[in-house]
Amino acid sequence: MPKLRIDQREVAVPPGTTLLEAARKIDIDIPALCCIEGYKPSTSCLACLVRVRGNDHLVLACDTRAEDGMEIESETDEIRRLRRTALELILSHHTGDCSAPCHRADACLLRHYATLYGVERTASIRPNPTSQHILRPGGVVYDPGKCILCELCSRIAATRGEPLGLSVEGCGFNVQAGVSGNRFQEQALQQIAIECAAKCPTAALSFKESAHVCRTTDGCKGQYEDRKMSDSP
Repeated sequence: MPKLRIDQREVAVPPGTTLLEAARKIDIDIPALCCIEGYKPSTSCLACLVRVRGNDHLVLACDTRAEDGMEIESETDEIRRLRRTALELILSHHTGDCSAPCHRADACLLRHYATLYGVERTASIRPNPTSQHILRPGGVVYDPGKCILCELCSRIAATRGEPLGLSVEGCGFNVQAGVSGNRFQEQALQQIAIECAAKCPTAALSFKESAHVCRTTDGCKGQYEDRKMSDSP
């Protein structure tokens, strides 16, 4: 079992564990917006950079396996500066205010880390940055302007056997999650809309009534479990 040190704290983890998982085991909070347990990370957010002592370059904690004897630094001035840059870039593509009527204002991972690292929202670089509320199956609302292209929903779709699949479609400023030929058509999330809404790090996918119910991360998880039970045959 590999033993390593993260910010001077020792942790032992099973082989194959990522640095992000090892850090979470000892309650070290490394930002990760494109990675959830059980799914391969897309490494798109670039917020989980850490330094492995002895390496010349930083690595992504979500995609680097822990090795015996590693010494990791997760909060240096350099890392904080680069994380702020990554979060600023993500926010520049993210439309809408972090307040009502945002369905996840108090449980948004992007807002949490932006606040933690002192990043303020700037003007969106998207053309015509307006929010849209498109109703999806299971009482889920899709707002493409809030999507940060973490690809979590497409990985959930692939794993859960969604019939039409889901991927990142388009190019330039028009890139968004969808299915070929007709972006995010009604059938695209017939089976997994609720799970995607529970795992979405922003309010790109959220529950229609979540402005009243889903005010904390735990509330979102509880709502997902309640809905999953009620939707079971």
